[in-house]
Amino acid sequence: MFRKLKLRFRALFRRNDIGDEIELHIERLSDEFVAQGLNPREARIAATRQFGSPARIQEQSRDLFSFGLLEDLLRDVSHAGRVFGRSPLFFAGAAFILALGIGANCAIFNLVHAVLLKPLPYERPAEVVMLLQARTGRMLRELRGRSAGLFSDLAVMKMWDGNPDAWFDLVLPDHAERLRAGLVTPNFFSVLGSRAALGRVFSPHDYTAGYDNLIVLSHGLWLRAYGGDPGILGRHVIFLTGRGKGRAPRTYTVIGVLPPGFRFTYPLETEVWAMCPWNQVEDASQENWIQFNGAVARLAPGISFEAAKARIFDPKTGASDRDTRFPKIQSITDWVAGKARPSILLVAAVSLLLLFIACATVANALLVRMAERKRELAVRASLGAGRGRLVRQLLTEGLALSLAGAVGGLLLGAALLPLLRSLVPLALNRADEMAVEPRLLLIPAAAATLVTLLSLVAPVLHGSRVEVAQVLKGSSGSP
Repeated sequence: MFRKLKLRFRALFRRNDIGDEIELHIERLSDEFVAQGLNPREARIAATRQFGSPARIQEQSRDLFSFGLLEDLLRDVSHAGRVFGRSPLFFAGAAFILALGIGANCAIFNLVHAVLLKPLPYERPAEVVMLLQARTGRMLRELRGRSAGLFSDLAVMKMWDGNPDAWFDLVLPDHAERLRAGLVTPNFFSVLGSRAALGRVFSPHDYTAGYDNLIVLSHGLWLRAYGGDPGILGRHVIFLTGRGKGRAPRTYTVIGVLPPGFRFTYPLETEVWAMCPWNQVEDASQENWIQFNGAVARLAPGISFEAAKARIFDPKTGASDRDTRFPKIQSITDWVAGKARPSILLVAAVSLLLLFIACATVANALLVRMAERKRELAVRASLGAGRGRLVRQLLTEGLALSLAGAVGGLLLGAALLPLLRSLVPLALNRADEMAVEPRLLLIPAAAATLVTLLSLVAPVLHGSRVEVAQVLKGSSGSP
């Protein structure tokens, strides 16, 4: 088997060797006839007659010791190159139109993926829900009892947007800066299923141990303020906290640094997370209230989002989704996407329309081109090329054209991403996470390839019933 493969590769790349071997055999036979008394000319004729047709034997040898499909593919690619070379502007224009449609869709699909489809950096994000703030930024403490059996765990929080208590002033030796902070209960990160890249995050054990001065830094703050120093763990850091003139220094202990991909607030990232025990969030003035403006919960196994919403807002209890005493429940994916989902989907639809127009334009151009090539195909058919051979050649041309469009589309999409990122408003959450995703190129590239191949092959399949002679007779002569 290995010898046969060796001969196939040898025949593929050293075709003259077959002719040389045939010539060697004929010369040996000629020498034998000369030794028998024939003159060289008669000996040559007799040797050739006995050996057989060198051309036929050479072709049979090549068929036996060569990769037929690979050779045919190379010939098809070579012929496609000659066809493109005869009309370079036409095929360059077709490839550019395909690249424009594919590149625009690649850029828009990356936007849609980043904003709507990219998984959030939490463990099983489909199970995480947000309980948005109720009246005056407070939540009913009895919600924990009402949601028993619906959530496997629930954590409350007070974030920096609209809460003076969640703005921390960090005083460094050479400057001071105001940081966006989040005050969260000890089980916050365990609800999300998030872990620290360095050190650890809060745990329920911290609450039972009585700790109330622990903080976790974002990866960006760790790099910017502390130069990525791993010795930050266990260090005591002083922040100015509180409201208005009542702001005072307070010492916190750094216990961990979050991974670079962790995000919870958009479009601006929370830079420091401070643990706040449950006993510090109860409202002493009203026994049923908790002084926090939101909560994050994880659905219990087997509980759907719809079931949880129906249970919390059960009409039998006098609660409804319009009752301001109770928080609004929303999946964390919808909470992050906000109100941008309809607009993003509309942009995606417009992008698909652009791809459709590009494909239709190229299809029309190729159909006109195929009508002009009818005589060429008829001549090839008259020389023995069957319908399958013609279809294979056109498929090769279509794939080459589609490949050029796909490569150009990927490059164009990569070039458009920075421009698109600069044009997208800051309020569009997660738009800054756009990156080139080659796999998102598959959908527009596949659509463009299908249209291109059908435009090239369909006329051949439809015209296979037309007599070659009629096409040749009806065509005007040309050099």
